[in-house]
Amino acid sequence: MTVNEVVTYTVTVVNGTGGGSYAQGATVSIIANAAASGQTFDKWTSSDSVTFANTNSATTTFTMPGKNVTVTATYKNTGGGSSGGGGTPSTPSAPEYNADVKAENGTETTLPVTVDKDAGTAPVDAGSQNLAQDGTVITVPSIPDVNTYTVGIPVPELSTTDAQGTLTLDTDTGSVTVPSNMLTGTQGISGSKAEISISRALLSGTLTAAARRVSVPNGRYDPATGTVTFFSTHFSEYAVAYNKVSFNDVAPSAWYNKAVSFIAAREITSGTGNGNYSPEAKLTCGEFIVMMMKAYGIAPDANPTDNFSDAGNTYYTGYLAAAKRLGISAGVGTRRARKSPVRKCPLYCTTRSRSAASCRRGTAEKRSTSSPTQDKLTHGQRMP
Repeated sequence: MTVNEVVTYTVTVVNGTGGGSYAQGATVSIIANAAASGQTFDKWTSSDSVTFANTNSATTTFTMPGKNVTVTATYKNTGGGSSGGGGTPSTPSAPEYNADVKAENGTETTLPVTVDKDAGTAPVDAGSQNLAQDGTVITVPSIPDVNTYTVGIPVPELSTTDAQGTLTLDTDTGSVTVPSNMLTGTQGISGSKAEISISRALLSGTLTAAARRVSVPNGRYDPATGTVTFFSTHFSEYAVAYNKVSFNDVAPSAWYNKAVSFIAAREITSGTGNGNYSPEAKLTCGEFIVMMMKAYGIAPDANPTDNFSDAGNTYYTGYLAAAKRLGISAGVGTRRARKSPVRKCPLYCTTRSRSAASCRRGTAEKRSTSSPTQDKLTHGQRMP
């Protein structure tokens, strides 16, 4: 797998803060360190053709060029003379970083960031943020030599029952938003703190069976921002990767080519075997229900206690049970639960090529449109 990310360049700040990785054209804010005793800030300098908004201000900005740059804060003795010339330069202090915390109610605070450059990590202890009342955004600045940003929060903050807020960790690498009920009702939680991490890494090679890759079908890439957005219902480890899938019998010029590639890359379908998709083949109801459930990110029931009498024990059995439990399908004849709601599926199709296009639309819509209908086919019967 290969991770595609926005190209960034490094800012090194000598005698100040604000360094990190920035995309070309980004606005970089820099702050000079406090002057040593007997000195005062003089000006910013750089040999990398950097244009400062205010060279003589200890706090200023500049627009990031398309290359790595170094900027230096210089000082002068209060009696005259610049530390960048004949004066004695102040000893640079270790940079301190703070995360900005903003709540929806308007409250703004900061939290210290602990930087471990040897490990390449920057953890933040969020403490209690009262997420049950509103949403909170924690923004961690870009820090040189750091690949992993982590925020720790007490488990009770993510286990609310009577109200729901959100916590967002925002970094230059990406952002993660979790609801305050993310852990509500989750069994087997150990420890008193939950940690949310965002890492930048280049993945290569293959995954072992113990680290099996599972596609998130709702992922979307935005070329304008260079970001991938997706949502999930559980904690795990996630990576952004390009997964190109093609089939022998799906021509590049076929009207359904993009739709088939879209659902195959998200593992909504794996084709019919031997590298083929069989676009003109008829769908069975079993195939249809599996593709629909995968498109909407609905998992099959692992141990169904209530299912259709003809569900059998095959690849679609768990999906049928979930569809019945959720009221997506009510079956036909004596197998239909008469009091269950019957909903029309937005993915109704006749061939595999048409189903690909419908599933692609379905993942974008995320919600089905309800209207009364009847499923007139048994689960193994071909759709006309």
